[in-house]
Amino acid sequence: MRNKLPSVSSMKSALESRKSGFSIRKIQFSECEAWDFEKGAFKHKSHGYFDLIGVGRLNERLVSRIYLYQPQSAFNGLLESSIEGETSFLIQARTEPGNEGMAQFGPTVQSTPANYQRLHGGRSTPYLEFFFSYQPGSQSVCESTQLDLGERYIHKTKRLNYVRANIDVISQENYYWLPASLVPEAVTESLLLDTDLRSMISVMPWERVLETRDVGSSTFVSFLRASLGTPVRDSVIGEITAKIASHSLPISFCNLEQLENWQFTDNQWSDVHSSQGFSVEMFHVEAPGREVEQWQQPLINSHSKGRSVLVCRIRDGLLELLLDIHNETGLVTGAAVFPSFLRYPGQHADEHEDRFDDYLDSEGAQLLLNTTESEEGGRFYRDINGYEIILIEGRQEYFGIDSSSYYWARVSELKRLLNLSNCCSIQLRCIASLLLGLK
Repeated sequence: MRNKLPSVSSMKSALESRKSGFSIRKIQFSECEAWDFEKGAFKHKSHGYFDLIGVGRLNERLVSRIYLYQPQSAFNGLLESSIEGETSFLIQARTEPGNEGMAQFGPTVQSTPANYQRLHGGRSTPYLEFFFSYQPGSQSVCESTQLDLGERYIHKTKRLNYVRANIDVISQENYYWLPASLVPEAVTESLLLDTDLRSMISVMPWERVLETRDVGSSTFVSFLRASLGTPVRDSVIGEITAKIASHSLPISFCNLEQLENWQFTDNQWSDVHSSQGFSVEMFHVEAPGREVEQWQQPLINSHSKGRSVLVCRIRDGLLELLLDIHNETGLVTGAAVFPSFLRYPGQHADEHEDRFDDYLDSEGAQLLLNTTESEEGGRFYRDINGYEIILIEGRQEYFGIDSSSYYWARVSELKRLLNLSNCCSIQLRCIASLLLGLK
């Protein structure tokens, strides 16, 4: 069975069929016997899930915050093969409890250690053998460890592995072959590809996709191609990586129930002063076809939409991207490379965003691409972000008072950074996938 996807329309139809039988409903915390407070944290009885923890002090500053704690690395794997003579990628239609739209496409393998080690008694994870053991006729193309959300997790990373299979691979139920020629259209669709698949697309060799494009010399994709093929400037990579050299912030955990800014009820946990912009709620989930088909779990529910912007310009016939470097509480490295602008779901617009928008206006900003994307549905309840790729004239180098954290990078340099371990934020990896949809 090949299950090759011929169009975006067929992708959407596959997701619709995947939703059959899926349901999620909010419940009281007291209705869930598998989760409870233990030693000041909120844990699953198996100790194989994530924990919700309290942080009372950050870099000697008193705070009152809740974070997800899951230090063991999750795993994402994407399998490539030639299907009917065309490079294709094996993706899965999967339901997640918190997804906006319920179902999206993920990579071949998207799993935590608890799932693929079957700590919850679920089914085995399909295709795991291609990434965890020797398989004749397969080739590991790239592998890295990547950062997760630094204002939601404490020190969480993900291992990403991209493998080429030079053998016949049969697609199982709910798995489909995505042709490379369909990727440029797929990445521009909202709520179609999840964050893990977008992350995998950002680190895989883009030549697989760009070689399918037949375009003229004056289009944005031609500037993208030229920039991708331009030599990397060692000075740019050196300056950026020096700024994100490991210097994580000292974090002091505290008893979750003693957080002064949080109110704990059986219905939800509320951030009294909206300092983090989300609540924590408990849900019952039924998902036929998953490794475990029903369970209960808490989800973070943010109060507003987030925003992620990648600014670009054309300089000497090359596409260049404006990258930002800054700290986040939960990053194991302390700092990372981010898109030009970032606001998390639940956060409010501020003076920094106003200055950024003024800068765009002054530079004749042109919106090239935009989508709406769901945060990881396994931890967040319908948290969404707006992604924007914006072209400016580029007369001014940077915006704001302090420009020391911003760098203009060629696409070849962006790709070099994306493939380094623990260098780029997940938001940058996700929005970078949109670049393949430029026309």
